[in-house]
This record gives sequence, structure tokens and C-alpha cells, in this order.
Amino acid sequence: MSSGTGPYSARFWLQVNGTDLLGSDGTAVRDLNSLSQAKYTKLIANAKPGDKVWAKVRVYDQSINKTSEAEIAKVIGQYEDVPTPEPTPPPAPEPVPPVAVINAPSEVIQGDDVYISSGSYDPDGTIVNYSWSIIPSSGVVGTLSGESGTVSFDKVGTYTVRLTVTDNDGLTDTAQKTIEVKPAVPKAFFDYTGALKENRKVVLDASGSYTSPKYPMVWDATEWEITPASSGLTQNDIKIVPSTDMKTRTVLFKKAGDYRVRVRVKNSAGNYSDWYERTFDCCRRFTSCCRFLCNDHCFEGPFKRQYGQNRSYRCFLFSRW
Repeated sequence: MSSGTGPYSARFWLQVNGTDLLGSDGTAVRDLNSLSQAKYTKLIANAKPGDKVWAKVRVYDQSINKTSEAEIAKVIGQYEDVPTPEPTPPPAPEPVPPVAVINAPSEVIQGDDVYISSGSYDPDGTIVNYSWSIIPSSGVVGTLSGESGTVSFDKVGTYTVRLTVTDNDGLTDTAQKTIEVKPAVPKAFFDYTGALKENRKVVLDASGSYTSPKYPMVWDATEWEITPASSGLTQNDIKIVPSTDMKTRTVLFKKAGDYRVRVRVKNSAGNYSDWYERTFDCCRRFTSCCRFLCNDHCFEGPFKRQYGQNRSYRCFLFSRW
């Protein structure tokens, strides 16, 4: 840039490794109308990386009779002023699939409510869908949806619970768990009322037996076994009062001794309990005794003595066993 108006002239010098390529006086370019025309091109033959290049230019403005010059030195192959390119950003990471997890017990009882839930997760996002299935589906009561649910199994056997989860990238994973369903077996129990003595009525009552509320007891299928347990006793020493109510049994033990009573019950699921057993010791009845209380005197029978002569007495008779 110049404050004058020209015309302009310019002189150029060029050296490679200290050798003048334009002569020691350089090369002049004259009668230039603007400084933008102050250009000179020179092809450097056989140039190679590492060669040192030096160049200088001197510009003259005739209108103001002033000169200005500049010079530069470079080494071929060096790019000091070239900006370093921006590094290529790494590729976006591949999405990671979700991990399906099922929380459920391995063994359950037939008819019991079973809570099943998902413990699934997605390492790089969120789970957007849960798909459940239970195989076989027969005997399954209830459904699973979303992250959890409650079901029960009406049939004994092995079931497979399967869960497929889908994440926000559309990737999926599947998990499965096996559940063994055990039978809902009732528990038998009985108690009794009455005195455990010869020829006295004893009522055996199994109403204290337990079964799942989902499977009521089938009392008509109740089984009783009442047998003698002492030597010398026979089945004829047991009298069972006929009744259609199998929940209870009314019996009389005719002779003293031990008797074994067993019971087992059945529920509406078709399952029988184990036998519940007790042994009873039936005692002899006390010998009959008459006691006469006459005024302030007491006579015990059999009445063999006469008290006084031809007198009347007010007596009370008590009998105990």
C-alpha cells in the first residue's frame, strides 16, 4: 500500500541455497498502474524438500519518490503457517442392548398368589416395552403386564415364565425362569370331647384340619381308621355310631385299653393330607357305689344294716362312676 498515485516499479531478487536465480541486481518490472500488478513468477527447477529459498521485493512510487521493500525466507517442505486440521470426531458408539431379568420364586404352592416382577435394565437408555408369557398357559390365573403382576397356578407342574424387553433403540433381550408348582396338600387334625372310659360316648372332630382357602375341604371324602392298639382287644370292642357327617365320628370303646385313631382329609384340588394319628387310653369305669345320707348318719350300700327299730328315715341316694 502507498500514499502516492504511481506509476510504480518493482524489482525482485530470488536465491535458492544462496544462489541468485535472478542475478545480483534482480529483475525489474516497470510502469505499473497499481501495486497489485507488482508480481513476478519464477519456476525453480529441481527443487526438493529442505532447499532454502530467499526472496526480496523493492517497490518504487514515482509520485512521491519513495521506495519500500520486504523479504522472506522459507525451507521447501515446511508449512509453518498452514493451520492444523480439526481432528475427525470419533464415530458414535454402537447402542447397547437391554438386559432382561425376572424376579420370581423357584417353587410355589398350588393356588397361592405369586408376585412376579422385572429387574431388567438398559445400560445406555431406557426400557420402553415388556412382553410376558407363561408356558403352559393352562391353569394360570391372572396376567403379567408392564413391570410386574400377580398370578396363581391352579395345576401342579413345571411352568416357564418368559420376558422380552425392548429399549429406546429398538434392541431386545429375553430371559426366562422355571417355576415348580407343588400340590396344595391339606393338613389333617382332630380333637375329641367326652370321657375316655368304657362305654362312654366320645366324639372325634376333624374340623380343625387346614386347607388353602382356594380349595375347600371335601368332608365326604374324609377317611377315619379306629383300631385297637392293646393286646386282647378286637375290632368288636369298638362301636361307631352311623352318621353321614364324615367330619366327625361318634364312638364307644367297650373295653379298657389303648385305641389308635387316624384321619386324613381331602380338599377340592383333589389332594389328600398325610395321616394324623393319636392313641387313646380308655380307662375302666369306676365301680358303682350307692351312698345313703339319712339325717346325720350315713350308710353305704349295698344296704345290709338296719339303723334303729321300725323307724322312718329321709334318705338321699347318690350314684357315681
